[in-house]
Formats: sequence, structure tokens, C-alpha cells
Amino acid sequence: LPKRIKEAYINKVEAYYNQSGNFEHGYFLYDLTKDGIPELWVVSGNGASDGRLNVFTYFNEDIISIFENNLGYSSFYKGKGYILQVVEDMYESKWYKIKYNGQGIEKEQVYEEEAYDEYGAQYKTPSLPDVKIYEMSNTSPILNMNIRTQQ
Repeated sequence: LPKRIKEAYINKVEAYYNQSGNFEHGYFLYDLTKDGIPELWVVSGNGASDGRLNVFTYFNEDIISIFENNLGYSSFYKGKGYILQVVEDMYESKWYKIKYNGQGIEKEQVYEEEAYDEYGAQYKTPSLPDVKIYEMSNTSPILNMNIRTQQ
């Protein structure tokens, strides 16, 4: 089972890579559902205007989409049992907690800040650790991930 999950995730990453052209793209792994199998988080698009966040999981021998959302200019941080998405533009910063509620993924705004002057925006930075986003051409994090089966 773990080998199939790895192969399925790599196929999904490679499909995005082959479709991306010159777009910004990347992925990370994070077990939001706490079932021992990390979800595949794919960041894709061409900047803030059409950027997308897609979250996939392995279920019933298939990769299924469990969350999709606009991206904007986003950074991601690891919380305890959630991912913090920080979306910034030149006028405001909004923080969203993305978490699993036992039945699905929900996104909740937890912070908002407005800031703009002639020197540009200066926003508060979360104190949580950054999420490392891997390039689509580098699938080694998937190959090297340790998957524990649900007990």
C-alpha cells in the first residue's frame, strides 16, 4: 500500500508539472487528517490572479481532491493539526487556518491586517515554522516519506 500511495502522488505531481508551462508551481506533504497518510498539497497557477491550492488524499486506491481554493500571494506555516495560509497583497494581509474537522476540510479566517504607506506594506509574520514547498521536478520528498498505516 505505501508504494502505491507514493506512486500515485508522484503521478499527480508529474501531471501538474507537465501541464504547468512557465507557471509557478510546487507541492508539500502534510497529514491534516491525522490518519498516518500525508495529504498532497499542490500550489499551482500563474501568480495571484489564477493561483490555486489543491489538496489531495489517497482513498480507496485512488487520489481524490478534498479541498480547492484560490491562492493569491500565499505563504504556508505548520500549526499543530492545521496549516496556516497567509495571503498578502499591497493593502492587506489575511491569515486562514485550514484544518480537518473530522468530516471535511474547513478554512477559517483568524487574522486580518491592513498596512500601506509609501514604502510598501509591512505585515506581521507568524511565529509558526514555514512549510517547505518543493519544486514539481523534485519528487524525492514523496519517495522518502515514511507512511504509517492506520492502526
